[in-house]
Amino acid sequence: NTYSDTNVRQAGVDEGDIVKTDGKYIYAVGKKNAEESDYRNIIRIVKTANAGMEQTACIDLSALEKEKTTIDIEEIYVKDNRLIVVASQFVEYYYETEDGTVKNYRGAYNRLHDQELVYVITYDVSNPKHIKKSGTVKQQGRYGNSRMVDGYVYLISTYTPYSVIKSSCVPKINGERISYK
Repeated sequence: NTYSDTNVRQAGVDEGDIVKTDGKYIYAVGKKNAEESDYRNIIRIVKTANAGMEQTACIDLSALEKEKTTIDIEEIYVKDNRLIVVASQFVEYYYETEDGTVKNYRGAYNRLHDQELVYVITYDVSNPKHIKKSGTVKQQGRYGNSRMVDGYVYLISTYTPYSVIKSSCVPKINGERISYK
């Protein structure tokens, strides 16, 4: 390599980050509107050549947001012309206090787990001017961590059910409950 990879703790195990490079492009996670949002929901792709930099593309994940939901990019991976994005989606719940102040449950421990999703979205970046989404996996729960080994992303999420019905105690992947016995 003529560029530096992510500093990893274990050889062969890649760790996600908010800035990655493939030697020709920099992939950087950022905020669409820094003044209005606390959440990172875009990825800027910047070409590095001839001692200069030029933004080639921008991927905007805020399109995944629905009413009262928020997307926050946790980390990214770049490998073999693929950009893999790990992002969290959660629902913003608002309540009114006794004095009439409106507050939300935005803290990590106050999110309602049944509404949380973790996305792993894969993009083909072989031509960064014409990026193509090549796959999406949704996993119910709160993002915990991830690693990439041999081109596969291993994702850890935490799912806490708030129901006594046995079937709802099992998380969903792509809308389908994981089989259990």
